[in-house]
Formats: sequence, C-alpha cells, structure tokens
Amino acid sequence: RLVIKEYFEFTLNHKLEKLRAELKHDIDKVQANLEQVKAELKHDIETLRAELKSDLEQVKAELKHELEQHKAELKHELETTKTELKRDIKEIEQKLTIKLGAFLVIGITVLSVLNKLF
Repeated sequence: RLVIKEYFEFTLNHKLEKLRAELKHDIDKVQANLEQVKAELKHDIETLRAELKSDLEQVKAELKHELEQHKAELKHELETTKTELKRDIKEIEQKLTIKLGAFLVIGITVLSVLNKLF
C-alpha cells in the first residue's frame, strides 16, 4: 500500500511538474506573442503618426499657397479699385473745373452787363 501511495504521489507530482512546465511554456508563448503584437502596434502607430504629420504639412503648404494667391488677388483688386477711384476723382475735378469756369464766365458777363447798365 505504501508503495502504491508513493508511486501515485510520484506519478502525480511528475504529471503536475509536466503540466507546470507546459503551462509556463504556454504563458511564455503568449507573452512573446503579446510583445510581438505590442511592437507591431507601436510600429503601426509611428507609421500612422509620420503619415499624419506628412499629410498635415502638405495641407499646411497648400493652405499657405492658397492664402498667398488670395492675397495677391486682393492686392490686385485693391490696386485696380485705387486706380479707378483716382480716375473718377480726376473726372469729377475736371467737371468741377469746367462748371466753375462756366460760372466764372457767367459771373463776369453778368458783372459786365450790370456795370454797363449802371
């Protein structure tokens, strides 16, 4: 009986040790897989971060270019408007000069007529 009990204990301990070793091996495999997945995710995140940074720089450059184009267009429109306003002011000045000259001629004529009458 004692021999059978020791045999079963030995067998049981042997099987438990074998199971522990298999379990440890499985745990080590899972940890290795987790480390690999972690490394791949880290790599993917870094790749994505680099792509996003590149995309952001490209969008930034495009926006800057568009802004410069709009700025140039606005500057051109401002210069055109300025030129048109200067031309309009000169036309108004010429018309006023002509009208003032006409009023002056009329005033002189009226004074001349009045002077002859009195």
